[in-house]
Amino acid sequence: MKSTSRRASGTPRRRPPEACPTAPKARGELAEARFLAKAMALGLVVSKPFGDSARYDFVVDAAGCLSRVQVKSAWTRSRRGDYQFGASPAQLRGQRPRPYRRNEIDFLAACIVPEDAWFIIPIAAISTRNHFMLTTRSSHPFARYREAWELLECPGGATENSPALQCGEGMP
Repeated sequence: MKSTSRRASGTPRRRPPEACPTAPKARGELAEARFLAKAMALGLVVSKPFGDSARYDFVVDAAGCLSRVQVKSAWTRSRRGDYQFGASPAQLRGQRPRPYRRNEIDFLAACIVPEDAWFIIPIAAISTRNHFMLTTRSSHPFARYREAWELLECPGGATENSPALQCGEGMP
């Protein structure tokens, strides 16, 4: 039987809820679930590639316009008051991190979880960075991407000339 400690008042002592899963993979999966729910609520069609080999987490279909989206999340604030995000794909052991390339993803969807704030950032805006900082302050350089879900509706997402769709040309 599970025992609970009691305060002098006789009421059970409750632990505060865990704001952040401890395992990084669990945090990523929860962020992906949040993205899926938000994108679908906005009327976007979202597909998940089979397996873990793709550099992107989802393909978003907005009226036939396809965009490859990588989801990232931050759960804790830095001492400076902002949130740090990685902007590089997983590397093999011993390899140096490198930024995502334009032929790998179209957008990075970054969620500041404690503030429930999403940033839809085109890869062109971060293609030279391995990491970046975000905050919800309106003066932040990436503030224009906060809740910019309309960017997934094209233009700027994948088009018929993008590598994501060129690979499938000529297929039945």
